[in-house]
Amino acid sequence: MVLALACAVQFMVVLDVSIVNVALPSVGRDLHYSASGLPWSSTPTC
Repeated sequence: MVLALACAVQFMVVLDVSIVNVALPSVGRDLHYSASGLPWSSTPTC
């Protein structure tokens, strides 16, 4: 049960990071981020 939960959580983290990476170009355009500042917006805070 614990292994299944850990796998599910890891899948959700990977899915979240993938979605954020796909959305980064449009987020950068909307917020007027520079190319050097854009990767900092996708780093996890916890």
